Amino acid sequence: MKYLKNSFFFLVIFSFSSGQVIFAQDSKLEQQTIEASKIRFKIDMAHAESKREAYNRSSWIGGKLSALIASWGPPTRIITDGADGQIAVYDDIRTYQTGSYTPGSMTTGTNGFGQTVVLDYKAGSDTREMKTNQKLTTIYVDKENIITRVEFKQNIN
Repeated sequence: MKYLKNSFFFLVIFSFSSGQVIFAQDSKLEQQTIEASKIRFKIDMAHAESKREAYNRSSWIGGKLSALIASWGPPTRIITDGADGQIAVYDDIRTYQTGSYTPGSMTTGTNGFGQTVVLDYKAGSDTREMKTNQKLTTIYVDKENIITRVEFKQNIN
């Protein structure tokens, strides 16, 4: 019992259905440790997600092109490699808008002669910008339709 008196208890429960981490702590465990653990968890999760996409692409090496097409759908184009093989290209281009538009405004009034005068003017603001994200996956296939190499490029300009 005397060992438990001076020890710290820390319990991390990961809920697979919601992806949330719940921390239960002894009163001696500082809030900074909890926050650091949450940050580390988010970093590790982001790293795992980035590696998962690369693994899913490279795991097709040695498989049949027909199986990949059945899973991913038809490629953007299939071209010959100049020998007996083929090159299947998946080109995913997404365009999106960032920023916002705020219209300007004007406050008017009437002077002593009944004329309309501008009392205040605020210019509008437009920070909108179109951006493009492009992912290019190139699948190299030999003469037996076996995938030999997978290349991936992102944000090609």
